[in-house]
Amino acid sequence: MKIKRVFGLLGGFTLFCLVFATSALAQKDSDEITSLLSQARTQAWQAAQDADTLQSYTMSPMAWESHAAQLRLIQDRVNALAKTTQQLNDLRSQGSKWQQAAIDRINPLLRDMDETLATTITALNDHPERVNMPPYREYAHANYDVCEQAATVISDFVAYGKSRGNSASLREKLDLQQTAKQ
Repeated sequence: MKIKRVFGLLGGFTLFCLVFATSALAQKDSDEITSLLSQARTQAWQAAQDADTLQSYTMSPMAWESHAAQLRLIQDRVNALAKTTQQLNDLRSQGSKWQQAAIDRINPLLRDMDETLATTITALNDHPERVNMPPYREYAHANYDVCEQAATVISDFVAYGKSRGNSASLREKLDLQQTAKQ
């Protein structure tokens, strides 16, 4: 009877350790996802800067061809971000909880960027002579807003990841120092 109890406690302890180890592994950040998030941040900021340039074009007598070229540049940035986001989606299950949350937040932001950009391109194609008129200006401004919002959110997640990593590093360093003192 005593042996059964010992084996039962041992089995319970082993199960606890396995569950604990599995949850600890699930919380580990993926270096690849961290790198892709940094890449996505850069791409989103580039798109925001390009959208800001487009917005400035609406305040000057730029030809519609300049607007079209700038829209193509923004579209290239958004397409590059879409490729990075697809890679993030493919790796999502390997990420920690915060990384998964970041990926989940990027997807709708990317859709908003794509939809707003498509609307602006359509407006330019339909009425190239109206690039300095209020409706087109509003489209250009909306592009900037959406790109800037995406860049900010992604940047916030990247900053959170760095802070989290620094915190873990400091925690390990302090634990090592405490162990050395004992």
